[in-house]
Amino acid sequence: MKQFRVFLILLFSFCASCCFADDSWYLVAGENTMTVRGLEPPSRLEKVILGTPGIVGSSTTDSTSSFNSVGVGKCTAPYFCIEAVYLWGAKVSRTISIDSSNLGIISVGGVLVDTSQIPTLTLRQEATLSALQLSMLGKAPVTSWLDAFARFGLCDYRIGLVSSVQLYQNIALEEESEESGISPTLSLGFDVKPFDGVNVRVEGYKTKRASVFSVALVYKF
Repeated sequence: MKQFRVFLILLFSFCASCCFADDSWYLVAGENTMTVRGLEPPSRLEKVILGTPGIVGSSTTDSTSSFNSVGVGKCTAPYFCIEAVYLWGAKVSRTISIDSSNLGIISVGGVLVDTSQIPTLTLRQEATLSALQLSMLGKAPVTSWLDAFARFGLCDYRIGLVSSVQLYQNIALEEESEESGISPTLSLGFDVKPFDGVNVRVEGYKTKRASVFSVALVYKF
């Protein structure tokens, strides 16, 4: 609840700056690479599979994904800006295999499985991420064509998780769940200014769940 109140205060500040400040607007569009630190919390189906008699043979995680971002910002002072950015398209997945051979007939989520026919159970999970990030940037000039900046903000995120395991050709267990929340973000980066009104932004930041590297184009108007 405290983070939500802070998010609303930042949102109000952004709206106020848009209405009353006379400084420059800009658009930003980026290509990002994200690495997540695990798919947590575990889904109910994952708990069922991991509770099945057998040996966990392997767990493979595709924890890196690219995604897009687009947003708008306004500089209320030469070296202070406020941004609102929408991020979408990130997907990560994990596959867990359990060797249940030679265990006879076992129950998986209420379904009886003959392990002589299905010696290996495979659980696949896929998570998709979208988020709205609201942040403040403080800049420091390095040269006439390069600015360094630090960003602090909050990220209102949504994670959709689909878990599935194929038991027989026409029998599968599937579960969908969603997680949402507000996470603080802190980043450092550089704005390269090759042309008047156009910046190339390079940035890296972390949240409690992921690390992100971003390259973006900033157009001032």
